[in-house]
Amino acid sequence: MATTNSVGWFRDSSASVYIHKDRAQFKSYEKVIDKKVLMGNHFVAKVLGQGTIELQFTLGKNLTLKNVLHVPEIRRILYL
Repeated sequence: MATTNSVGWFRDSSASVYIHKDRAQFKSYEKVIDKKVLMGNHFVAKVLGQGTIELQFTLGKNLTLKNVLHVPEIRRILYL
């Protein structure tokens, strides 16, 4: 499986949660046990944790995303 270092967020209208691959981006974080997500391509990925990510926009605005799942196996960052 090819990997990519893309850092952009991608909108997925069929997503039901926020998913991020980079643990370092989480402002708050707690590990989870035995949780998985099913992707649209039927790939099942393990969730390592869950937490909060704060996005900072160029105009000085911030957006806080809660209950973001940490899934290192994904290629892109997904949001609803």
